[in-house]
Amino acid sequence: RLNYIGYYKQWYQRRVRGNDEFWKTPVEHTPEARKAIHRKLEEEKAAVEEQRKGVRTNKVPKRQTVLEREGKLLNLNQGKWPFLLDDTTDANSVKLEVTLPKYLSTHNIDVDVQPTSVKIVAEGRTFQLVLREEICPDKSSCQRSQMTGVLVVTMPTIKQTIVPEKVKQKTSFKEENSRLVKKQPEKSTAYLEVDPSKRSAVDFSNIVNDSVKYKPISAKRTVKEKVVSDDFVDDPDVPPLL
Repeated sequence: RLNYIGYYKQWYQRRVRGNDEFWKTPVEHTPEARKAIHRKLEEEKAAVEEQRKGVRTNKVPKRQTVLEREGKLLNLNQGKWPFLLDDTTDANSVKLEVTLPKYLSTHNIDVDVQPTSVKIVAEGRTFQLVLREEICPDKSSCQRSQMTGVLVVTMPTIKQTIVPEKVKQKTSFKEENSRLVKKQPEKSTAYLEVDPSKRSAVDFSNIVNDSVKYKPISAKRTVKEKVVSDDFVDDPDVPPLL
């Protein structure tokens, strides 16, 4: 903001004080005069821009990324991404998990695996980690989760240790025999049998007697006609009742 204020201040001083004769001289309102004024303004702006280039600015230079010092690699995490290094679960490999931004494209991620270090570059930020054991870069693999964006780098070590397999101990004859003896028989479902002589006196199956025939109920309803009295006079002007 201070640089812009100084720029306009210098431009105003050059316009008013340095070129008083040009700006105070009256001219006619013609196209030639307007073109001369426009050229003068362009010259003054160009002169101020040249002077401004030599002015010292307050910009802080960017800090250079230091990946190595005195021949030794350094650990670096510019993006401040959470990571987890697992070198104890598997004795023959080292596993590195780095939580990158979920919506970052995989094409913008560069992974460089070296025998003693791992470097990941994404979004112009560098992540470098020095390993304690030497690994095989050719046999290393890299995978990324589509749901969480976590990058997993699996690196097998050069020094492979043979882990003996656990052998199952054979059980003795006595132990096997004791298991068979202690084994309980399978449970079988038993159903109760009902004695027909011990039934109750009420037989619900014979509640309705099918032998008796009932007359069906007629759906039609009979309506009795009303008897007309002798004094009834039929008036033709009266509409019939529905």
